[in-house]
This record gives sequence, structure tokens and C-alpha cells, in this order.
Amino acid sequence: MISIHDGMQMTGQFADKMNLREGSADKSVGFELVSDPDTLEIARSIDSYVEKMESTGKLDKNPTLVRVVKILEEVAEMILASDEVAAFDALCDVMYLTLGAGEIFDMPLDLGFMEVHTSNMTKDNKANSPIVRDKGEGYVPPNLRRILINHRGRPKEMSSRPANTLAAIKARVVARNSLNSTKETES
Repeated sequence: MISIHDGMQMTGQFADKMNLREGSADKSVGFELVSDPDTLEIARSIDSYVEKMESTGKLDKNPTLVRVVKILEEVAEMILASDEVAAFDALCDVMYLTLGAGEIFDMPLDLGFMEVHTSNMTKDNKANSPIVRDKGEGYVPPNLRRILINHRGRPKEMSSRPANTLAAIKARVVARNSLNSTKETES
């Protein structure tokens, strides 16, 4: 089992390998308030979504949805944080909720984290970008299925979703935002 401190050290190794802390002598880039209007709009949308989900009673019926909504709520709090302490609180809450979800869903997050870290360390950041999209030729994806099989004999069977679901959701959000912008312009 890894400790939170060990996990932070491991993610620090990844940050160093990918040059994600460039220009910082003490390897700390420090927290800055989010000021990008699009990102702030997403956070406000998340807040509206959370309120809607809480008021409809949908969360009473689905423990997975409860965890997703609570994690999203904390991500929005981090985006909207008014200072470093509020951001720190939101990050700690995201971690707490994530660890709790792993426990509730019987997923060995410590082993999964180590597998993802090992996989991440095979990535290459030739573009020297803060967002590593091109994983490189030597990339080895994490084998999380194996971890679940070793942990409880098999992953839980679930109905699958088409692979393009996320793309379809993004397209609907973009279309809705465009429509809202058009309505605001016409007003």
C-alpha cells in the first residue's frame, strides 16, 4: 500500500520527467487563482448541475452518481477558489471523495495508482507541453483490468456505452453554449 506522501513523490517524478515545473527553482509552481472566463463558466455550469441533481432526487438512487456529482462539485470549488486555502480544501475534498469511492466500489486505488504511475512514466513529452497528449512510441497503457481481476476475481460487468459518447456530449455542450451566446447577442 502506498501513502499519500508516496503518491505525491511519484507524481512529482512524472512532473519532473515531463518538465511540468519548468522555471521553478524549488520545483513548486505555486497556486494561482483561475481567471480564464471559459473555465469559470464551466465551474458555474457544474454548480448548476449539482443543484439540479440534488433537487431532483436522482442522487438517492445511484451511489456512483453521488460520487461523480460530489467530485465535480469539489472540482468546481477549486476553480472558483478565492484563495489558496480554499483551493487546498477543494483538493483535499477531491482526494477524500476519490478514496472513499474506491473503498465503496471495492477498487484497490493504491494498486491502480501505482499501475497508472508506471504507465505514465512510459509517456514522452517531446512537445514539452504542460498537457501531455502525444504519449510517444514507448507508451504502455495501464492494465487496470488485471488489477481488478487479481483483487476480486473479475471487473464488475456493466452495460457498455458507445465509444463516441464523450465526443457526443462535448458536441452537445458546444452547441448549447453557441446557442446561448446567440440568444445573448440577440437580446
